[in-house]
Amino acid sequence: MMTGLLFALVAALGNVLGGFAAIRGAKLGIKIISGFVAFGAGFMISVALVRMLPEAFEIGGPHAAWYVLLGYLV
Repeated sequence: MMTGLLFALVAALGNVLGGFAAIRGAKLGIKIISGFVAFGAGFMISVALVRMLPEAFEIGGPHAAWYVLLGYLV
């Protein structure tokens, strides 16, 4: 549990730093700032999914994969 929390905190810190750089008007190009923010968001989503999907498959039974696919497509 602590590793998931650590990964989430690192991703949140990346998002905060990226947002701060965008607001502050850092000399970095907008593409670089956008890349950092996108990386942080993707990292947080992947940490959440890696943590939740196995449990969802356990609890959801044989239809869990369809629910995950439907949620992804929506």
